[in-house]
Amino acid sequence: MLKVSLPGRGRQLELKKLLLDLNGTLTVDGILENGVKQRIEDIKKNFEVYLLTADTRGSGSQVAEELGIQLFKVSGDHGNQDKLDFLNTVGAEETVMIGNGFNDSLVLEQAALSIAVI
Repeated sequence: MLKVSLPGRGRQLELKKLLLDLNGTLTVDGILENGVKQRIEDIKKNFEVYLLTADTRGSGSQVAEELGIQLFKVSGDHGNQDKLDFLNTVGAEETVMIGNGFNDSLVLEQAALSIAVI
């Protein structure tokens, strides 16, 4: 868990879960960037980590296995809603979301802490 105080929030956030998009966030063309695996290992000491992806490049299962994290595949057509539904299942109030695409927009709006990758 990570405790974070943000201006204007009125309360300290207690973050326990991390949701990650795949393409453009953890990978380039479906391949993990150098250093990502070690960083995820460090993050897993304090967070439950989930990979949420439409898996357009077909590497989601391999990446999740390599990182030792759970994979949740979303619909190519309704991925935005699928990711939001997953967030609501795990608890938005204690979740960080990192993403970069249109299918991340709803979950980025609702997570306790959101990081958009550009």
